[in-house]
Amino acid sequence: MISLVKQLITQAAASADIPADLVEAIPVKDNPVLYPPPRLYIEIADESLTRRDGLYAILQTERPAGRIHRYRIYDRNLLVRVTIKERSDAQLETAVKAVLLALPKDTADEHNNLVRIKAERAVRIGYDARMVEVFDRYSAVLHITFSGVITRDVEVTMITDVTINPAFKQDKKGD
Repeated sequence: MISLVKQLITQAAASADIPADLVEAIPVKDNPVLYPPPRLYIEIADESLTRRDGLYAILQTERPAGRIHRYRIYDRNLLVRVTIKERSDAQLETAVKAVLLALPKDTADEHNNLVRIKAERAVRIGYDARMVEVFDRYSAVLHITFSGVITRDVEVTMITDVTINPAFKQDKKGD
């Protein structure tokens, strides 16, 4: 799911006019000279797993006599923090809005399972009037949850041929 998260956030950053080469993991030391805005940092945070056994879907196979039963094993919620850095307050507001609007509500992962995307909150940084900084930097941290499932597929063969035995006789009761 992490590759899907990075792909979706990179596409959303492109809609905010942040090139894909400026989308990266959060650096150890944030230096505005080495890393000037605009930038977008992706930080993969906690993932919670909840055991949920049960049938999730029934899929047709290529063969006419087969089906695949997809069983849900775990529900997973992946918290991702996306930090957007811009030079001005107006640019930051435009970038945050563009990223949020570009993220889909639902998508499919590499196993064609449903993944729901929900932005939980946005925390603004760099608005403190007591701070004196040489570089004007404004940033917002978006907390986004990606909810999906971990599944296991089991192929089930269907009954294709039935032979009726006419010589079979049922015993009468009492005999």
